[in-house]
Amino acid sequence: MSANGPALASETSEEFGHRATPVYRIAFEARPKSRQPSAQMLREISSWLIVEFGLSVDALPDIEFASKARLGGLRFRGVPSDHMDEGHDVLAVYDDEARTIYLPRGWTGHTAAETSILVHELVHHAQNLSGDKAECPQAREKLAYDAQERWLAKFGNSLEKEFAIDPFTLLVRTNCGL
Repeated sequence: MSANGPALASETSEEFGHRATPVYRIAFEARPKSRQPSAQMLREISSWLIVEFGLSVDALPDIEFASKARLGGLRFRGVPSDHMDEGHDVLAVYDDEARTIYLPRGWTGHTAAETSILVHELVHHAQNLSGDKAECPQAREKLAYDAQERWLAKFGNSLEKEFAIDPFTLLVRTNCGL
């Protein structure tokens, strides 16, 4: 460590007796590379949504990766700060106007849990394409969470096991006025 911050690649760390790792390499290794979901993956999930829920996805959404801070900003834009669920991590966001799913940086889709996040957001995309207007934002979440739960169940998982979303939390997140 230098007086100006983390050690640079050319500095020797006397404490550990070796050259310090470059700062950029530490940051890169701490966050796995994001992997864009393939069009085939999106079509397969869309087909599953048609069979399981009768939801049609005529056009695939755009996919972008975003930091947690950006996801929070996208999710809570236009929401008064006293109505934000600050204890709830935003895992992904669907933007109706842009027809874009924003996934967290580091998302790879390698697990059923990660893929279930995409399933959830594809439900919102299908709702948007169909012109579905829910009574409130929470009501729109009900079908998305149902699809996500059913997807996880295919792999022996659940919202509660993977995301600590218990039945009461689900009730609050999917009902207007709660």
